[in-house]
This record gives sequence, structure tokens and C-alpha cells, in this order.
Amino acid sequence: YDGYNSRSAPIISSWIQTCGHHNIPWEMINKNSLEQLDTYDAVILPEVAFLEEKEIKALLAYAENGGKLIVIGNCGTLNKDYLPCESPFKNNSDVIMLERNEYAFPVEKRATLHQRWDKSDAEIRLESDCWRPLNGVEKQERCKIISFLKEHVPECFLLETPNAPEDLLVTA
Repeated sequence: YDGYNSRSAPIISSWIQTCGHHNIPWEMINKNSLEQLDTYDAVILPEVAFLEEKEIKALLAYAENGGKLIVIGNCGTLNKDYLPCESPFKNNSDVIMLERNEYAFPVEKRATLHQRWDKSDAEIRLESDCWRPLNGVEKQERCKIISFLKEHVPECFLLETPNAPEDLLVTA
């Protein structure tokens, strides 16, 4: 939808980067994964405006059956005709609702991948003038996301390494 780049993409990037920097396993799923929702510790909908009725029913059933459904921002607010509608997740006690701006989401820009249609391989252009380490405020905001996840999805922290240096990625 027309707000994806300005609203949804930064949220998706921020949560993925936060999980990656803190060794929290994550997977991006789509509507073809609806039958496997119960295999996930949590499902996070990051400002997903358009959802089909089948997706909404599966997500609500996941939450009603004890799954941790975390909805960020205006999810399900466009119907099949792309017209505005009321979010089906609003006022549902089985769903954890977060306002879009409840957390300030830090987004890092590392590199941009550009596909040139006239060449067979992808060309990577580093945007070194845009990259910088996170500042103190951004690190605090990232820590708020981690605290939220520790409270609501403690299962994600099974591989946590005590006293590891900042941004050290640990693997089994």
C-alpha cells in the first residue's frame, strides 16, 4: 500500500535488526504459512494494512488459542477493495496491541542492493555516508524492544549469552 515505505518498512527493519543484533531467531512469513502459525512462539504484525479475511481469521484463531500475536500500528485497516476499515484486532484481549510510535524504532542503513536489469549480477553500492553507529538514545530504544520481547516472549532468549560484548552475534 502507499504507506509501506514510510510506515511499515522502517518498523520491519527495526524489529529484524534488533532481533539479529540480540541473537533472537526470527523468520518472515506470509499467507502461505497460516497453517503453521502454532509452531511460532510469537507472530508480530508490523503495520500490515492489507490483510485478507482468511489471514485475519487464522491470526485471531492463533491468538485465541494462546499464541502471542503482537500487532503494531494499523493492521488490517484496508479491506479487499483497499478501502479503509476498522482493525479486526482492536479491542481484542487476546492480542497485544502496540501503537506505531510507542517505541522509537532505530533503523540502520548498511548497504543497498541494486539490481540492474541490463546486467546478470546484482551490484552492491555501499552508502558509507549514511551509515553510523547507533547513538545512546537509539540503543535505549532498541533495549526497550528487547525488554518488551523478554516480557512477552521469553522463549526467544534460550540462546542468550550472559555478558557477551555488545553486538556480538552468537551461534550454536
